[in-house]
Amino acid sequence: MKKIVMVGDLHISERQIRSRVDDTANTCLEVLNWIVEFANEHDADILCTGDIFTNPIFGNRFRQRVKSILRCVKGGFQTLSGNHGGDVEGEDLCTVRYTELGNFFQDGYFQPFGRDPCNPDSGEVQLYELPHYVNECEVHFISGLNAYEKEPHIGAVSPGRIVGLVTHHWAADAFGDTLVCYPDQMKARFPSLQFMLCGHDHAFHEPYRSRDGVLVLRPGSVMRTDSGQSSNRIPGVYLWDPSQGMDGFSYHRIAACRPYEEVFHAEIKAVDKESANAVSRFVTLMQSQAGRIMDVDSVVQAMYAAVPEADKPFIQKDLLANGFLSVANN
Repeated sequence: MKKIVMVGDLHISERQIRSRVDDTANTCLEVLNWIVEFANEHDADILCTGDIFTNPIFGNRFRQRVKSILRCVKGGFQTLSGNHGGDVEGEDLCTVRYTELGNFFQDGYFQPFGRDPCNPDSGEVQLYELPHYVNECEVHFISGLNAYEKEPHIGAVSPGRIVGLVTHHWAADAFGDTLVCYPDQMKARFPSLQFMLCGHDHAFHEPYRSRDGVLVLRPGSVMRTDSGQSSNRIPGVYLWDPSQGMDGFSYHRIAACRPYEEVFHAEIKAVDKESANAVSRFVTLMQSQAGRIMDVDSVVQAMYAAVPEADKPFIQKDLLANGFLSVANN
């Protein structure tokens, strides 16, 4: 039986995160490459909890680097849609088709999981099939729950045949977040439910069993944007061998990741409000001129020329940090 690599939120981003010492874009690519190679090594499919992209990708060069890694995937790569702007706009699942994630769905690099976010009104549901999971006579399935969905859709499959659920939700109420999914409520919905893989929560938590016996797995974000005790962990993935049942889960650290102190600044740097406001104005300018165009490499220099002189030093520094070398000599 095929194995499954279960991955938390990827948060692929070409933009440099100010709190990080490392190069954000290169780290994203290194981590993604490790996951793909790990899955190929174990002849496994990949299931992801969503938030594939933190933001839309501006540079086509970076987008092509991501796609070149994904072309090496030998099995399937199914993912939910998350709540960040690279996956969905606002809280409307129908917008996924216009986002960065939708672009990758349409090009075939990812397969939608659960309710198809690129065609949410069709009623089509993508499940992960687990043949002969319980015995040789019955086929069982894993279902998915995208961000902003209240209940997973399963189509024509009987609820009693769902043994696993992948969600972009907290496993319990926290910080007043609206994206919450309670294991025992899902157990009542799916009587055969045995495990849940939960995303959205960036922190790693040890596996536990709910009151009704559901195994809850929370691997956390692979880009480790969490804080607190779990920050010192090396991010990892779960590898599941379904032939071993609930004893078939193992946690594997991502070799491409480094210790927390090598990744983040010791102290959070104060934000330069003047610089942040200048960047915000430039982003607004890009949005007003580029609309839904994903690749704005060809127009960045023209838009930069229209920036007020007082903003140019801040904009140029931010653009250079994100790979827009065309403004280097302006």
